[in-house]
Amino acid sequence: MIYDIKVIVADWKKAGDVKYVKGQTCNDNDVCDVCRERTGKELLLDEIKSLFPAHESCRCWISPFVSIELLNKRSRDRWNDEDFYD
Repeated sequence: MIYDIKVIVADWKKAGDVKYVKGQTCNDNDVCDVCRERTGKELLLDEIKSLFPAHESCRCWISPFVSIELLNKRSRDRWNDEDFYD
């Protein structure tokens, strides 16, 4: 399945939870130097549209980076939500 990075980024922006992403690669011998350099780096969500895909046949992807504080808050909010128990 092919994902349109612009659609994914737009969804993350709309949700407001994701501010940063991390670049990921297949981590094999076919990864180019440009992509290898981006692996594991935290990048601002607003910066990535021009960075991924890096080139034709790019196999890299991004993963959302959400702060633990935000996750904890969401968990507390969910447990306190009366509809959660219905």
